[in-house]
Amino acid sequence: MCKTIDIYPFNFENKDDIKDIKIQFIFSLYHELRHMYQAFYKTKKFIKECFSDIPYDNQWAEKDANLFSLKQCIKHNKSINEILNIDYNFINYGIINNIKC
Repeated sequence: MCKTIDIYPFNFENKDDIKDIKIQFIFSLYHELRHMYQAFYKTKKFIKECFSDIPYDNQWAEKDANLFSLKQCIKHNKSINEILNIDYNFINYGIINNIKC
């Protein structure tokens, strides 16, 4: 089983905007942490879907990871803003990326 989380900022949108990079990074971190949880606790479902023909955006694992990430970003919004020295409302991230809580 995978024991590392890889996040590649070169895949982020708006690479010239440091605030957007920070926002995408923290969202991606929570997202990938959820995938680790899925792989460990929902192994059969996670692996089965990884090798399916279900489009990426329709996969249970992706929807679940996006929702988990958004909820965590909203829950910890104030701390994230303070730590990353940004002013952002993560509810907007959900709206922009069509993630519904």
